[in-house]
Amino acid sequence: MRIVHLVLLVILTQISTFAQDVTALLGEPFNAQTTQTFINSLDEEHEESFLPYLRTYKLDYFTSGVSIDLNSDLAVYRVSLFDSGYAFKAFKGSLPLEVQWQQTETAIENEIGDLEEVRSNQFVKQYTTDDYVLDFYFLDGRLYLMRCTVTPKKLKENAQNIFKAWGIRLLPDGKPVKGNVLDSIGTM
Repeated sequence: MRIVHLVLLVILTQISTFAQDVTALLGEPFNAQTTQTFINSLDEEHEESFLPYLRTYKLDYFTSGVSIDLNSDLAVYRVSLFDSGYAFKAFKGSLPLEVQWQQTETAIENEIGDLEEVRSNQFVKQYTTDDYVLDFYFLDGRLYLMRCTVTPKKLKENAQNIFKAWGIRLLPDGKPVKGNVLDSIGTM
């Protein structure tokens, strides 16, 4: 009987993971339970890289259709979701705002409202909230890539949780004395 309950718990966890909205990961620490649950739902094989000039740590899950970018504080900065293509296979989970792969721009706008033009790239349209920016990439008029990027406002709101998650910058009383102790040089 206990084994049956354990198996059901594992199955329900996997189902809820794929139903998880990836925008909930944005701004969360890498070691947060929501982030780890999502990552554990992906295929184990991945490629890690560090982009020093961007101060970004990148995790690419090619067979799951997901790329996760972490900023220098190891918080989720961007999540890219791919439809099948050259390097990435299709992401099988739920897309943000309940859009679907291969939808047209018009169909997406009918569901979520107008998308903003991106002057530097005619194939990209944006949807912006206070917490994140969604970039919709269209090929042949159909959605094939989504990039979800956290806003600086959301990162700032979540800074304390990020620092607590890693034990970063924890000194005896934690009170700044001078300088910028959050993201530069300072004294506590």
